[in-house]
Amino acid sequence: MSKKVILPIIIGALILIVILVYFSLSLFTPRADRPRLLWRYETGGAIFSKPAIYEGLVYFGSYDGYLYALDVETGKEKWKFHTGDITVSSPLIINETVYIGTWARHLIAFNALTGQEKWRFYTGRRGILSTPYFDNRVLFFGSGDGFIHALDAKTGEERWKFNTESEGAGSPIVYEGIVYCGSYEGYLHAIDSITGEEKWRFGTGDMIGSTPAILDDIIYFGSFDGHLYAVDRKTGVMKWRLLIGDRVNSSPLVSEGIIYIGSGDGHLYAVMATTGKVEWKFKTDKEVLSSPMLYEGDIYFGSFDGHLYVLDAKSGIERWRFRTRGGVDSSPKVYEGVVYFGSWDNHLYAVEIPKKP
Repeated sequence: MSKKVILPIIIGALILIVILVYFSLSLFTPRADRPRLLWRYETGGAIFSKPAIYEGLVYFGSYDGYLYALDVETGKEKWKFHTGDITVSSPLIINETVYIGTWARHLIAFNALTGQEKWRFYTGRRGILSTPYFDNRVLFFGSGDGFIHALDAKTGEERWKFNTESEGAGSPIVYEGIVYCGSYEGYLHAIDSITGEEKWRFGTGDMIGSTPAILDDIIYFGSFDGHLYAVDRKTGVMKWRLLIGDRVNSSPLVSEGIIYIGSGDGHLYAVMATTGKVEWKFKTDKEVLSSPMLYEGDIYFGSFDGHLYVLDAKSGIERWRFRTRGGVDSSPKVYEGVVYFGSWDNHLYAVEIPKKP
């Protein structure tokens, strides 16, 4: 074969090799503008619990009944503790102690670094789905026994309990000495944090699983009746309400006069806090039960379509998404450029956030 024939063949082969190398690098080399999976940790059940981070460890509960503590950088297990039943509640960490509720009807306190149990409080009749709230050395939480409980955070001794006269109570917040908490009978209760005396209650058309948020003396929350509510926190008088589709279990995020909240209709909504006007909404393929969080001008939330979504907070334009193999009801947690969240595929994910252009 002559050189005139061989030379084009060699050049063509070299060009082909360069093309193959280029596409291989494009496919398999992480890019700075794409989310990158750092690690994922498999448990024995779905993860609804929102992760919490303390001293280099990430904590979360799972439907397999365990509370886990993993190294944030490697995903290696530091310790785990079986709570006795499914654990949907999200952990709260205060003063080197992690608190979490369980379906086994206990609120349990652990040493955050060792996993050693400090104390446990038994509620009775059904379990605890809510996440505890800490204020002035007291823990507040709702329970499946229908009561809102107040405990001494150090000892677990009960200070008071309030009967919501329902089948359960959600996750509370405390603001200026008042506990605000929804119940499964559809009421938002305002309770004195010291005495446990009810100040007022506001009724909706269905159960309230949403944790309230407050801005300028207005309290915002969702209900399974499909509405987002704005209520005067001092009087309990409604300012406005907005129908946002199906049941609303997502908890509102309030930032710069905008309320961000998910709905069972598959959308994340951005709503003007003062008027209740929808600024924008973003559609996913399934219900949004995850509660949104804000990080560097972006909104992070999950959908039951299996994705973690990241949107520009002002415009609602999608920046990126990350797919799992199950629904994402877990609310995300961002720490040092990494977002942590759970999925119904039984994994906790640690995903590196891409750099903005």
